[in-house]
Amino acid sequence: MFLMSFQMNKEYISEILHPGTSSSPRIRMVAKGGYRVIGFASWDNSRDLRRGRFLHLYVDENSPLSELIIDHFLEASIRDSALLHPVIMALNTGPEQPKTVATALQCGFLPIFGDDDRSPRNELVKFIYNGPISKGSWYNFKENFEALTNFTLPERIPTLSEFDNTGIRIKTGNGKYSCLDLFDFETLVSPAIVLSPGRDALIVPVRKKYAQNFFALPRTQLDLFFSPEALFHIEKAYFRSYRNASLFEPGKLVLFYISGSDGGSKEIIGCGRITYSEIITVDKASLLLERQGVLSREELSGIANKDNLIHAFTFDNYSRFQFKISFDQLKLKKLISDANLVTAERISSKKLNKICEMGFGN
Repeated sequence: MFLMSFQMNKEYISEILHPGTSSSPRIRMVAKGGYRVIGFASWDNSRDLRRGRFLHLYVDENSPLSELIIDHFLEASIRDSALLHPVIMALNTGPEQPKTVATALQCGFLPIFGDDDRSPRNELVKFIYNGPISKGSWYNFKENFEALTNFTLPERIPTLSEFDNTGIRIKTGNGKYSCLDLFDFETLVSPAIVLSPGRDALIVPVRKKYAQNFFALPRTQLDLFFSPEALFHIEKAYFRSYRNASLFEPGKLVLFYISGSDGGSKEIIGCGRITYSEIITVDKASLLLERQGVLSREELSGIANKDNLIHAFTFDNYSRFQFKISFDQLKLKKLISDANLVTAERISSKKLNKICEMGFGN
C-alpha cells in the first residue's frame, strides 16, 4: 500500500519487492514511524563485476524522519559491496523525491544524460569502490573504473599537491574533460579511501562507550533508553576539547582508535574523512550537531573550557577495517609516537599507507 501511494503499477511493485535468488539475494529494508511505513528500499546483492545494481528507494518526504531514513538507506546500500570489487548502482525513486535526489547527488551519484548531452534522463548512477586506492593499486582501479563508467583517468594517481593545484583530469565519454579536487573525486568513488602520495592523517582516540553508538561495534543489544541516531547519519559529529583544533582540516583522513578507557580494546578500527571543523560554543554544538553525535549536553559542558567552547568536527565516508590494528602492533612497527594516543596524533603519508595495508589486508 505504501508503494502504491507513489502511483506504481502492481508489476513494478512486484519487481521491487522480489526477494532475489539464492545466489544473489535481494536486500530489503523497511522504515516505520510508529506503526506507519514511511520508507522502503531494496537492492541486488550482486558480486559480479559485469552486472550493475539497482537501488529502489522510496520515502515519504513529508515525514520529519525522512532525511534520517534517506541517509541510512543510501549509506547501507553503498557500503554493501565486497572489498576491492567495483560496481555501478542505478537509483530508482519516485518523481517527487527532491530530498532523496539531493542527498544522492551529495553521495556521489551522477545524472545520466540523453543523446544531446544536455537533457538528463530520469536516472542517477554511482560508481562504488570499497577499499583503499593507492599508488600500487591505481592501475587495476583505473581499468575497472574505465570499464564501468566510460570515463578515462590519468595513467598514475595524482599526488596531494597535484590534487590541490589542478585536481584530477577525467575524460568523459563524449571526449570532454573535467577536473575534480580530491574531496569531490573521493566522493565520486566512495566509500573508497584515496591514499594519494603526500596525504597524511590523524589518529583520534574514542572511548568504547561512545564508539558503540558511533560505529555499531559488535554487541548483544543497544543501550537501554538510548536511541543511537548518529549510527544512521551519513555525516557524524565528534566533540573534543579545543586543543590542536587547527590539525583537523576538512578533507583530512581520520583513523579512529578505541582507547583503553572503560575496558576499551586499544585498537584502530577504521577510517573517516573530515567534512567540517570549528571551535564553537556548547549551545551551538547542541543545537546544530547533537543528533549527529553521541554526547549529551552535560557531557559537552564537561569537556568545554571556561568560555564554554569546544572543538567539533564532522566526518563521513567511514570505512571499517577488515583487520583491527592493536596498540602493540602500532608500537612494534613504530607507527605512533611515545605519547601513546592519549590525544589526537598526526601521522605521515607513509604511516597512513602502512596502517591501511594492515587494516584492509594488503
